[in-house]
Amino acid sequence: MAVVIVDESADRGETTKFLDEAFRIFFGQTGIRVRIEGWKTIRWQGSSRTELLRQLADEMQSYGRPFDIALAMYEMDPLDRLGFNLVGGWTGVIDDEYRKFIVVRRHRTRILVHELGHAFLFDHVHTGEVMDAFNVCAIGDRLCDNESVCFLDRDIREILRNKWRDFDAKPDLSVRQDLISGYAYCKTYLKLFFEVFAPPAPASAR
Repeated sequence: MAVVIVDESADRGETTKFLDEAFRIFFGQTGIRVRIEGWKTIRWQGSSRTELLRQLADEMQSYGRPFDIALAMYEMDPLDRLGFNLVGGWTGVIDDEYRKFIVVRRHRTRILVHELGHAFLFDHVHTGEVMDAFNVCAIGDRLCDNESVCFLDRDIREILRNKWRDFDAKPDLSVRQDLISGYAYCKTYLKLFFEVFAPPAPASAR
C-alpha cells in the first residue's frame, strides 16, 4: 500500500496517470502490485534530498493509518528547473533507513521504477539497466543514453526474495548511508564535458 504525497497545487489526474504507468511496469516484471492507499498534501520547506526526505518522514508520523511506502512528488521552482536543464541533478531518492520514503521530482516512469526497485534491493545499490547509477542526457533528463525500465535478472530474483518484506523494520543493507541512498541522477553532456576536461585540482600545500 502506498500513500501519495503532493503539493496542494498538484494535478492529481496527471500524477495518477504517471503512477499507474510506473506501477504497471513494475508489476509486469516483479508481480508486485502497488496500490494507492490514500493521498496527503504537503507544503515543502526545503529543496535538498535530505531536507525533503526528513520532512516526508516527519509528515507521515501523523498519518494514522498503515502504509508500506510513502511516495512524494516534489515540483522544482523555475530557478531549480533552469539549473537542472543545464547541468542535471537528482531526479528521485529513497531513504536509507527503512527504504519506504520516496521523493520524485520528475514525472519520468523510469525514475519511479528505479526507486521502487530500491525498496526491495538491498545487496547492491546500483547494478544496471533501470538500476544504473545515473543517466547522461542532452538537456535535464531528456534525450538520455539509457531509457531502460527493465531490471536485470539478478535484480528481479532479489526483489522476489524480498517481496514480503516488513516495511516497518529496517532492512539489512550491504551499505547503509546516513539518510539517503539509491537516488536517480541525470547529468547533462555539458556537465560531463566539464568533469572530463576540467584541470586537476592543485595539490594542497604541505
